[in-house]
Amino acid sequence: MFPQHNVFPSPSRFGNALVQPIQIQYVEQAPICLSLQGLSNERKRASGLGEQDRFLMFHYLWSANPLHRAFGFRIETRNSESQQFSYILQRSGVIFSTGAGSLDDQLRSCTNRLVYQIALHAWSVMQQQFGISPDRLRGNLTRAIRKAHAMCIICGNDLATGDLMYRSTTCSAPCSVAFRRSPLEVRVPELHILEQLPTFLLLWNAVGLAILTGNATSMKPPFTIEAFDRAYQVFFGFLGHLAQAALMTDANAKAMFLRGLQGMKKDRSAERMLAWSSTHYRGCLVVSSALNLGNGVEFFLFTGNCDTEWAFAKHFERAQGRSSIVFHGTTADRLYPILCDGLQYDASLIQTGRVRGDGVYATNDSIVAMHYAHKFIRPRWMPSMIIPSDQQVLLVCELVYPQSHLKASRDTVSGRLCDIYVVKDPSQIILRAVITKQAASPWPMINVSILSDVIRTSRKYLPPPPPGYQTSTSLVM
Repeated sequence: MFPQHNVFPSPSRFGNALVQPIQIQYVEQAPICLSLQGLSNERKRASGLGEQDRFLMFHYLWSANPLHRAFGFRIETRNSESQQFSYILQRSGVIFSTGAGSLDDQLRSCTNRLVYQIALHAWSVMQQQFGISPDRLRGNLTRAIRKAHAMCIICGNDLATGDLMYRSTTCSAPCSVAFRRSPLEVRVPELHILEQLPTFLLLWNAVGLAILTGNATSMKPPFTIEAFDRAYQVFFGFLGHLAQAALMTDANAKAMFLRGLQGMKKDRSAERMLAWSSTHYRGCLVVSSALNLGNGVEFFLFTGNCDTEWAFAKHFERAQGRSSIVFHGTTADRLYPILCDGLQYDASLIQTGRVRGDGVYATNDSIVAMHYAHKFIRPRWMPSMIIPSDQQVLLVCELVYPQSHLKASRDTVSGRLCDIYVVKDPSQIILRAVITKQAASPWPMINVSILSDVIRTSRKYLPPPPPGYQTSTSLVM
């Protein structure tokens, strides 16, 4: 039995925040270390690493005994030209180390693939050493994700929020704040979990349509729509191989999985696109089974970026914890900008006019909001890509001071009796969940009482920001 070992020997500065060291208990055997030597200056600049930034901790508990594992990475500044990344996996005495710069070309092509790429490399080593099947690997990771729901992925703090959300975005520890605010586009491990495939597809489609329609200009995506389309095809080829692997024996499944992985490695566009789509909005979107809304309908819980959450939390405190659940219908091409910046008033994105004045429109009646969740209609001038565009989107929001925003008691389009709210201050309304369906599927009946319970038990309001923290609306990476 190994004694407790501090993976990071001393606290260090990351930006203006102190990164606390994490204690990891070694179990039975020594760790595997996968090191990347000689990180290029290009990669360091892209990652925003200053010489004073000694390391950044990413800590995540894998699975319960007897396969208790933990992994993390560190960034150590040896000198002005060299960095070392270490990936720690417990239960093996073997130490693997890559040659100088051997993975540098793979890493530097996209700044947000650090964890993703190291995980792929670790997987190939694990497979050679232990013969782990894809199903076993996915099973281990899935169980770990379920155990980590209430833990901050940066420092491991227990956030006591239940099992409905990954609440890393709500941790107020300085290391977590620095992580979210940094230009390092490294995010939560659900990037690798097929269980979250609906989340990937929703984000991917939303980004593609935002680029296609010009709604993504403020996000500055690092690729064109043609590159996006190519990446889409590469990724779905990979998923096809995974689907076939699931039906095979271990030996054949391994070969099929690696064949699909080779397709991803030949064309890195899919990895770049998946990573950017899943990290750029700086929040957390997770598919949930908390509401059984029927076939063809998906329910996602959402947490905004730290600035959005803090701004709403201030209003919530002044409102003495009183708020209302409201709905807003939109189209798929507008979804990703909303995930990035919250619900904002933008005259260029208005669908049906502003008969009640300027502001963000919402209603307490989900049926009325569904009338505004239109299918995206592709204009004739747009190229015909394979991005699905028949998704309809209903947003579930939390609103403070509802009576001050109440403008009407009837919807002018349907004539249905309901409360119509027009919110002039976007910080007083926050996105809490996303409901999507294909155009051919009927909208489900939504029990607002149950939905309210789900939202209120899954969200956790942020404590006040750390002293000296400067709120910014610019989180573009």
